[in-house]
Amino acid sequence: MTEHEKVAETSRLGGRLRQVLAMLGAEFLLGMGANLVGLPSEVKGAAHAVTLTLIGVHALLAIGIVVVAFLVSRSASEEQVAVRPTTIGGISVAVTFVAGLGTLMTGSAWLSFVMAAGFLAAAAMYVAAYAEVSRRAPAVG
Repeated sequence: MTEHEKVAETSRLGGRLRQVLAMLGAEFLLGMGANLVGLPSEVKGAAHAVTLTLIGVHALLAIGIVVVAFLVSRSASEEQVAVRPTTIGGISVAVTFVAGLGTLMTGSAWLSFVMAAGFLAAAAMYVAAYAEVSRRAPAVG
């Protein structure tokens, strides 16, 4: 791999890490918005439509996060940089996704807590991975 290709790959990984962090932030805000409005079973009228929309977008974004987390892990493995934090971040995303499905199906407050903890773990790991990628980025020249 040429130096130019190495710079491009590292730049792509950094971009994907920024992307997954932005998606996690949006996911957090959508989830908090749904919690503030109330569960669909608790509200009526316009609030019911709003919370259903928020939960629907939250679920679709979760699928996107799973996909990007996979791409991040694959890129990190190929480049042999930030492998540990991206792997742990990906595992956190998977656990959080499953907890989210469980929360939707059961309404369990404990699974909602697992979702919150998984979000924090994933965000922390992707920040650590981004810092590592940024430190190791080859100089352009």
